[in-house]
Amino acid sequence: MRAFRLFLLLFCLVPQWGNAQRDTTIAISPVAIRGVRVTGVGRRLDSATLHAFTAHNVAEALRFLAGVQVKDYGGIGGLKTVNIRAMGSAHLGVTLDGVPLLHVQNGVIDLGRISLDDLEQVTIATDGNPATAWSSAREGSLGAQIHLQGAISRFQGKKRQIIQVRGSVGEFGLLESQIAYQARLGQRARFALRGTLTEADGCYPFRYVGYNAQGKKVYDTTAIRHNGDIHRWRIESAGEGEWASGQWRLRLSTYHAEQGLPGAIVSNVWRRGERLETHDSFLQGSLLQHLTARYATRLVGKLGYTTTRYRQLDPLALHEELRYFERTAYLSWQHRYQAHPDWEATLAYDLEWAGLRAHDPERRQSPLTPPEPSRALHYLAARLGWQPVAWYCQAACHAVMGEGTGGHLLPSVSVRYMPIRPLTLFTYTRRSLRFPSFNELYYTGWGSAYLQPERVWQSALGAQWQGAGFELRSEGYYAMAEEKIIALPAGSQFRWRTFNLGKTRLWGMENACVVHYGLGVAGRLTLRLQYTYSRAIDVSNPKDSYYRHQIPYIPRHSGSFTLSYVWRGLSLHCNSVYTGERYHQAENTVYNYEPPWYTTDLRLCYRFPIFAITTELRLDVNNLFDQAYAVVLNYPMPGRNWRLSVALTL
Repeated sequence: MRAFRLFLLLFCLVPQWGNAQRDTTIAISPVAIRGVRVTGVGRRLDSATLHAFTAHNVAEALRFLAGVQVKDYGGIGGLKTVNIRAMGSAHLGVTLDGVPLLHVQNGVIDLGRISLDDLEQVTIATDGNPATAWSSAREGSLGAQIHLQGAISRFQGKKRQIIQVRGSVGEFGLLESQIAYQARLGQRARFALRGTLTEADGCYPFRYVGYNAQGKKVYDTTAIRHNGDIHRWRIESAGEGEWASGQWRLRLSTYHAEQGLPGAIVSNVWRRGERLETHDSFLQGSLLQHLTARYATRLVGKLGYTTTRYRQLDPLALHEELRYFERTAYLSWQHRYQAHPDWEATLAYDLEWAGLRAHDPERRQSPLTPPEPSRALHYLAARLGWQPVAWYCQAACHAVMGEGTGGHLLPSVSVRYMPIRPLTLFTYTRRSLRFPSFNELYYTGWGSAYLQPERVWQSALGAQWQGAGFELRSEGYYAMAEEKIIALPAGSQFRWRTFNLGKTRLWGMENACVVHYGLGVAGRLTLRLQYTYSRAIDVSNPKDSYYRHQIPYIPRHSGSFTLSYVWRGLSLHCNSVYTGERYHQAENTVYNYEPPWYTTDLRLCYRFPIFAITTELRLDVNNLFDQAYAVVLNYPMPGRNWRLSVALTL
């Protein structure tokens, strides 16, 4: 009943509702500065490609990209993290409209919370180059970056507002509704307001099969997954506009979730009493000004506040309650100067501040030492780019400084060459680092305030062919990670000690192919293939039993297949993901072996007009062949399930 009242209130707040059409290219005719050619060799997914995937959030969409491993803990509310090239989820940065999403508590962004309906583009970059003409100093210091671009309609012709109402039902008690309103404010500004409400009981049947060291089946269990329910809502408003010599963008977002944590399936225990409540709000904006024909500057800012409440309510376990209060602030000042049509220099300074406060009501003390840690990091980036007709060369140096962390210089060099128009050759080498999270530093009993940041050296060589109806990309990479942060038990499973010791060597090959084939009046076919070979070995200590073994959960072979057919308003999409054998512990033994798994999904869409209303019907069938698999040990995934969505746009 409470969810219904919230939905009704949101509906009454907005008189008309709009759809997010995905075309946000901004053209400022009086500006003389030439835009930088996109230099990133990362993978880019536009709105049409995202629509072809049977995915509803960013984590599910990234499964179809080469070099990406997704850890999914099951269910609609289960944690979903992304690992790119085996560097770890905390070594990944995520930006929304060029502003980072920050989570200092554990350093991991849950990409399952970010819906694809509000995005027009998702880009992955691993070379440190800016994905757009503008980038912050912080982006180039990380091992990999995911760029999310929000969607606001550009309003073609005389149309001044767009309205959309979307509703979804599905298995496991899923009910989801979304209301969106977009309007043109004059000739140079636009506004969008969206609200989303999701309810699900999260109870799904699963099958769990176990084998012994000889490969003989020792158990085969079928049960129901419990404590995976979720109630969440998000209200977000965004605006953007431009004037003769600049542009602005503003976003305000509030997210709230109450959910259960289903936990691991161990010792025949199917029910868990862990509960999590999260409330996250932030305000961010950017201001761009072209001061002369050669010089432009951009200012970016963000304020965020997040509260987290964790409770253990299982009567068979020790009662526990923890509350976290996280405050973040971010400021970036960026400059571009084009001295010559082929030369450009950029300079950026970023300030990132974060503070964390935690409280344990049961023990009436803070689980952190010190009880209210805070950290300020300073980033400085200088880039020089040279761009003649067939080349793009960039040299950059990033400096990172912070109290207690010292200073770090991170140089990078990248080169792209186009010998003939469809073919592009590229290479890069760079250094990156990852700072320890607040829990790794300050959590009482296992945190260590003396941890050093992880340092990674990366290099790659690749080629890309982009012709009419055919795209092919292949990239080989090599990386060395030092001062890797690891944790070992210190007396019990609840107290750990963390320290810098690990060293990892990473290398592999990523391959992607896209083929577009027109069938004339019969429609259009699109085929996408991705394959990744990955080796990630631990070389910390030759005396360890797992020396030069593949690190946990990184498969040597993985890939994806997508086939799309579009004819008028009808579209059919088939997606399949394969993940090869892995090991869930550092030692690659038969006791730690995880078998390969694959899953196939289908999406059927039909769009048709009813008077002035565009109606879209969408049916998703996930795990079509009802495969029993687990991405993470003891966290079984759902079997075959469906979702039906209806969207009305006017």
